[in-house]
Amino acid sequence: MPPDRGAPVVRAFEAGIQHLGKAHPTIMKVDADVTLASDYAQRTLEAFAQDTRLGIASGACYEERGGEWRRRSITSEIVWCAARAYRQVCLEQLLPLEKRLGWDTIDIAKARVNGWKTRLIAGIPFRHFRLEGERDGADGAAWENTGRSCYFLGYRPSYVLLRAIGRAREDRQALRIVSGYVKEFLGRGAQYGDARVRRNIREYQRLRYLFRRIEELNEADSGIDWTR
Repeated sequence: MPPDRGAPVVRAFEAGIQHLGKAHPTIMKVDADVTLASDYAQRTLEAFAQDTRLGIASGACYEERGGEWRRRSITSEIVWCAARAYRQVCLEQLLPLEKRLGWDTIDIAKARVNGWKTRLIAGIPFRHFRLEGERDGADGAAWENTGRSCYFLGYRPSYVLLRAIGRAREDRQALRIVSGYVKEFLGRGAQYGDARVRRNIREYQRLRYLFRRIEELNEADSGIDWTR
């Protein structure tokens, strides 16, 4: 199995959390390969102020494809990890974070299980400069590791298949998501220990949520001002 790139990310994030302590009601995690709209932080904080049950939030992710910045498609209740904000009291309930690929799906589901809302704020954009899997090379190993992670998280097999097909439109190696998932299933690999969290993840992979997301993606991205 390829090295699990989730673990060093979590260790670095937790070190930052420990350094900040409890003095800040909201903590934002921002990756080095993104740029934010100038009012990104302000508008995100406003969203937290408006809804006291909002636990985790992010803006919309845009990636450059064919010389054009396009909104990254999503097929579930995703809060992007690359530029994500947490309410401090919510984050405290999520620690320690799972030190492996998929930790950023577990914390969302765990927050929802604990009664918090998670939200993607479509009108607040950020640019992501490195495409998914790019840093892991083009041999397909990263996609297979994604499939293994999908099994660990308890993903629905139908959702895994749809995800692989969707990603394969841009990278045929993405079909190896399925092989990674199947290998873990046949090898009786470990799954995340909290069954409530796994059920919550699977719930948001039901068709009614997928159809809702497709409708959202078909809406025009209007009012995005990259100069702000």
